[in-house]
Formats: sequence, C-alpha cells, structure tokens
Amino acid sequence: MDISYGDKPLPCHQRCFWVVRLWDQNGAGSPWSKPAVWTMGVMDPKHWTARWIGPEQIGAGLKNYAFQADLKLQARASGVFFRVQPNEDAYLWQINTFGPAPVLKEHVRENGGYRVLKQVSLAGVVTNAAMAHWHTLKIIVQGDRIESNLKGRLVGVL
Repeated sequence: MDISYGDKPLPCHQRCFWVVRLWDQNGAGSPWSKPAVWTMGVMDPKHWTARWIGPEQIGAGLKNYAFQADLKLQARASGVFFRVQPNEDAYLWQINTFGPAPVLKEHVRENGGYRVLKQVSLAGVVTNAAMAHWHTLKIIVQGDRIESNLKGRLVGVL
C-alpha cells in the first residue's frame, strides 16, 4: 500500500508511530497492527548542520571517487545518499537491524521510486547491538563499479 500522509507537517527529529487496520469486502475490520516507529529526518534546511562534501556542480567529476560516513544507528535504520543527479535519481545505501543480523540494502532511486539492487548480510562483520556504536562505511566508486566497506572490510561490490 502507498497511502500518503495528509495531516500537518511533522517536525524534524520527531519520534513517530503508526498502527494499521484493514477492512475486508464485508466491512469486517482486522485487529490493529503492532506500532511501527520511526524518527523524522531533517526536513527544514535551517536544521541542517552538515556541510557539502562533493563537487560544487552536481554531475561534475562523479566517475571515480570515494567517501566515507561514520554511522551510529539511533533507530532501526540509517542511510547514505550519493551520486545524486539533477532529476533527483540517486543511490541509497541503507543499513538496518530489522532481522537477526544487520543488513546493507543497496537501492537506486529512479523516477521518484526506489528499487533494491542488492541486499548483503553483515553477519560476521557487526551485530545488531554493535550498530548502536560508531562504524565507518566507505564507498568507492570507479565508473559503474561500487565497493562498500564497513569497519575496513569489503562487504559488497555492485
């Protein structure tokens, strides 16, 4: 389901939750789901404290480069956008702890939608509990090849 939120805008960093209930063709309602919880991201530029770490002009020199991000999960997932194009197409690397071991999900954003390219288990590299501490994610882009390294270990090649 893809149901848009239609209420007042939620503030940056607000912890939110929702529950879901469905009705069948006879009007019988299901039990309420367990609450899903998330924290709003930075939605207002005045709350943004990061500095730009890429080329000043989008698309300039994006064939071969590397960058790293220090991550500490304060919720169940964290993501890094890169290779953002003027039409907002981009890559999103997300680390989440929804399963028994952390997972790196490599997404591409095209035409406003996301598609998972690859999912890599991080079992043996880091535990769900350890993701509450700082870890370095390094991305190396060489043409169409993208290497993902966590804690100095190669964890994925796309």
